[in-house]
Amino acid sequence: MFEIPGFSRYTINDFGAVVNKATGLIEQYHDGRYKWVYIYSDDKQKKVHVDVHVLLALATLGPRPAGCVASLVDGNPDNLNADNVKWVERRVLAASNVTERVPKQSTTNTPDSRRLVYETMVELGEPVTMVTLANMLQVPYSVIRYSMYHLLADGNAKAVKGGYVAI
Repeated sequence: MFEIPGFSRYTINDFGAVVNKATGLIEQYHDGRYKWVYIYSDDKQKKVHVDVHVLLALATLGPRPAGCVASLVDGNPDNLNADNVKWVERRVLAASNVTERVPKQSTTNTPDSRRLVYETMVELGEPVTMVTLANMLQVPYSVIRYSMYHLLADGNAKAVKGGYVAI
């Protein structure tokens, strides 16, 4: 078990199980891409949303270097182990996302990007936020916002509690 800097109430094991020292295992959630937990940080009095791979990087690699984000070496969000996390410069990760992961048609505000957003919402079949869609599709938030505007205006989506759904 590793101590997590900035989250002294919790520990994490080699495989990403976050444990509350006082009460036991913390329930993990999955947003379609990354596993996350809702825990108290040392400097806040309320719970915060934190991706498990970020906690694993903090615990095993130390504090986050300036300008870096936690990344999974093999890109598999289900492979949460200490050997699969690293700190990567944000600009390097952003460049690799654009060239390797993002479908070309989803990087611009086009009917293709609207179709991609709509099809993803249909597949999910439950309310989804625009931030979650941007993270799932690895596209800028502005693309999702633009697409959602048109989907709502065209009557292909509606706002509901918890986000948006396809109609």
